Amino acid sequence: MVFVLIGSVSIISLVWKMADLFMALMKVINLVAICLVGKVAFKVLIDYEMQRKEGKESVFKPFELDIDNTEAWEEEECLKEKAVI
Repeated sequence: MVFVLIGSVSIISLVWKMADLFMALMKVINLVAICLVGKVAFKVLIDYEMQRKEGKESVFKPFELDIDNTEAWEEEECLKEKAVI
């Protein structure tokens, strides 16, 4: 809300410069995030494509790909295994 007020009372050239600055900051943050997540994303993509080539239904199994912090999927997998037993 503060930026809306500032933008409404400032000169248009300042508003555009500020908009460009904040867009650049968002771009830098997104690039850093992509670099951090990229390795895991490529692992998952390669696994997905391999499953599709083999004609299998694609299933995300993080423990087979050595991906950490995926408790939600691990719980789901454990529940499926317990249901089968």
